[in-house]
Amino acid sequence: SVSYWLHEQDYKALAPQPDIKTILADSNAEITDDNLTEFVQKFPNAHFLSLYNCPHITNEGIIRLLKACPNLKTLDLTGCPNINDQLFYAHKDNIALLKKLRTINVTGTGI
Repeated sequence: SVSYWLHEQDYKALAPQPDIKTILADSNAEITDDNLTEFVQKFPNAHFLSLYNCPHITNEGIIRLLKACPNLKTLDLTGCPNINDQLFYAHKDNIALLKKLRTINVTGTGI
């Protein structure tokens, strides 16, 4: 469970997991902008990341994630209340990062 690894930052002891392609971190209040990128980097070949209903993720955390994890192709942000249209417009480079994704779901966000 993702919650297990995020609790008390146990993920820091986790060895890289190159065989994992899908990360389902749904409804997880332990995920924040501060730990998102470092956690996902433990899965260097992940192509799909679901952050469905993660209340502490913001636009800034997503942009940092996309810069650090270029292999991501699908990102589900459904129900993340702190995601808004500034994800696309806050900085001119944001659109270029987002275009690298095949799919981004922003249903139920502030967009």
